[in-house]
Formats: sequence, structure tokens, C-alpha cells
Amino acid sequence: MSKLNPISIGINYVFLGPKKWLEVKEDYKNRRCAVCEKPKKDFDKYMRLYCSEKCRDKFNSKLMWPDKLRDLTLIRDKYTCVKCGYVDKLDKHGAYNNLQADHIIAKMNGGAEWDINNMQTLCNDCHKLKTKQDHEDRIIDIKNSGMVNLYEYTNL
Repeated sequence: MSKLNPISIGINYVFLGPKKWLEVKEDYKNRRCAVCEKPKKDFDKYMRLYCSEKCRDKFNSKLMWPDKLRDLTLIRDKYTCVKCGYVDKLDKHGAYNNLQADHIIAKMNGGAEWDINNMQTLCNDCHKLKTKQDHEDRIIDIKNSGMVNLYEYTNL
């Protein structure tokens, strides 16, 4: 009997390294609509995050486009990395390519995705370091939550 690829069996996994996966169990039966809090059992057919197309459209109508949020973050921070003070210059195409609009509290750690107050400007180097730390913090949180099992797969 061959081992199943953990990505293909319908459970969320976090990759920890070669042959190591962290299984994150979610309680899908108790999921609620992200807009109106209606329970999963009352969702329209084929709906996963919202109970209906109406709720989905209501949620999406309030979203800010990613490029606009990035631009507003860079302008607010004066095109300067808030960690190291690096100031970016426009390239020949009129873009700031060495800066990232970063979530202060990462989305995977519960941070607000579209809130400008959860955004900061980081240079590419600082962004890499912060992202690595965010992933390490997430793994620690998952392990400490009691909702995980650490599996080692030998035939992936």
C-alpha cells in the first residue's frame, strides 16, 4: 500500500522539511459564514466561505485592491523601510521594486488582510527575515495548540 500525498487527502498541512509534515485539523462542521455567521449546514450548494453569493459579493465589495493598499502603505511610510531605514528610488520604469508592503501581523497568524493599520513598508531583505520569523512563529503556535499531529512520510 502506497503512502498518500498529504496535500491530496483534503486536510491542511504545513511543510516542515524533507519528509516532515504538520497536520492541521480544522473543524469544518462548525464553520460559519464570514459575513453573516450562518452555520455551514445552511450554506448554499458549492459555497465554502460564505453562505450565499449575496454574502460573498457583500464581502468582496468592501475589499481594497492589493496594488492600492501597497501604494498607500509605501506613500504613508515615505518609501522607506521601517526596520532598517532603506529608502528606495524609482527605477527606469517608474516603480519601487526594492520595497514590500508587509502585514505587521501575518495573515496566517490572524492579522487583518486589508487593514492599512496592519501594513508596513519593508525592504526586500527585511521582508525575507520577517517572513521566515512569521513562519517559525506559526509552526510553534500550531504545535502548542494541541490540534496537530506531526507525521513523517517516507515515500513522498
